Amino acid sequence: MDINEAIQTIDHAAHQDDRWMFVALLLIGLITIYFLARYFMKQIAELQQEIAAVRTEFESHLKTANADMVAALTKSTEVIAHNSAILEQIQKKLGA
Repeated sequence: MDINEAIQTIDHAAHQDDRWMFVALLLIGLITIYFLARYFMKQIAELQQEIAAVRTEFESHLKTANADMVAALTKSTEVIAHNSAILEQIQKKLGA
């Protein structure tokens, strides 16, 4: 298509009814909405993947943190039992 044909096509379109302009704008708007929807759906999918990865990482962290807390509680229970035994021995010696 050379420049004269392009000018003739544009001139022909300019002489058309406003209804064609409305149809063209409607079509351009629908295409724009379609691409925007695809873009945002892609962004949402990426965010869902990131959230799932963070959730998995957090769950594994909680499991290790819980294991550490259980170990600390077990150790503190042993220390308390040992200290209680020593205090009982001291009370027996002082009371005797």
